Amino acid sequence: MYFVISTHTKPRYYKFDGKEPIDVDTIRLTNETLNGWRSEAVIANPMQAISELYKHQIPYFSTKKEARDMAVKHELKSFKYQKIGS
Repeated sequence: MYFVISTHTKPRYYKFDGKEPIDVDTIRLTNETLNGWRSEAVIANPMQAISELYKHQIPYFSTKKEARDMAVKHELKSFKYQKIGS
């Protein structure tokens, strides 16, 4: 599943309710190192993150295209996608 997030270092999640994206502080992020390269922050516990996002009524999308279409519909100027799960 895909979520639409802000481009901040610590992602903020869009609810598409006309307000600013929100922080979900209960989602723990970690930075992984692969072959000496540091990756972007990744979610430490994906199942817990999905549960927290559900509690905050953050919408998810089955495909990246669906997420993009929603972001475009709401005229977001800058956003990223976050894939959680498979």
